[in-house]
Amino acid sequence: MIQTYGILTDLHDDVILLTRNDGSTFGLPPDPTLLEAAGPGVYTLRGTGESIEDPDYLVRLTFRINDATTVREIEAHGFRP
Repeated sequence: MIQTYGILTDLHDDVILLTRNDGSTFGLPPDPTLLEAAGPGVYTLRGTGESIEDPDYLVRLTFRINDATTVREIEAHGFRP
């Protein structure tokens, strides 16, 4: 499972880019309908324990990766951890 957060900095035909606190980028599939308004509150990342207070949006995606071809296909559509 990957959990991350950042500021939406670019929206292109092929990727939605978030810029994380460390300056790295995280790409999402280019579908603005994935952005779901977040309710008020504190959201805690399971892996790191980091807390994000009152984010604007949430995105939830599930990828089932079976082989290297699938990984390349996902990356080709914009998703980049």
